[in-house]
Amino acid sequence: MSLIFIPGNYWLDPNGGCAEDAFQAECKFSAGGQTCIYPNQLQGDNSREILKFSYEASPTQFKFLKLLSKQGVQDISHECLSNADDLTISTFNGQKITTDHPKCTSGQNEVHSIDQKDLLPLKDISTTQQKPVKFELGPVCFQ
Repeated sequence: MSLIFIPGNYWLDPNGGCAEDAFQAECKFSAGGQTCIYPNQLQGDNSREILKFSYEASPTQFKFLKLLSKQGVQDISHECLSNADDLTISTFNGQKITTDHPKCTSGQNEVHSIDQKDLLPLKDISTTQQKPVKFELGPVCFQ
């Protein structure tokens, strides 16, 4: 008899502590056992100087999930900026990633895929551009 795993949302508790810090995540068994946590806000703009992201999972739960995973990935897309304007992405461990966009054309979107699990999840974005930048943040997925 073999087990059948049904993809969907499940309650997880990677640190094995009390149930109060458990969180819901999407489990994609057909994708090699991928676990995805969606940000509380998927899209918007940074009309304030810095746009912070939040997640249902606590920082402690993310630490344990990363310890139990081989890899992780999270995508963020945004409208193209002028070459003089930089986008800075802050990561879970405090590292700042500054993007350049030499091939980005005005009116198009640019996608950044962060695939170093220790940097995940993404915490916030900021830009030197004067007008708000529209963005879309994907789920952070571990495998």
